[in-house]
Amino acid sequence: MRGNEWPGGNCRISYPVPETSDQEDDFHGTVIEDSYRHLEDSGRPATQAWVAAQDQLAQRLLAGLPERLAIEARLAEILSHPSPGIPFGR
Repeated sequence: MRGNEWPGGNCRISYPVPETSDQEDDFHGTVIEDSYRHLEDSGRPATQAWVAAQDQLAQRLLAGLPERLAIEARLAEILSHPSPGIPFGR
């Protein structure tokens, strides 16, 4: 399977492409490129649009998995148990 194909090879995946920048940081003489730094700003409209596009892609692909309902049911079962915590507050 190639990185841009869904298992079974019946669909090519077109991933959302984020903007890039020329951001560079100099750490004691070592220059590090950080062209995706702006994606760390979750309040930025372009970041929100890219995240929404990624989510739409994931939802579309995952909806086609025959095992999805069984996995969802099992996760709901596992996560429905009470989590441990402190027995009382002081």
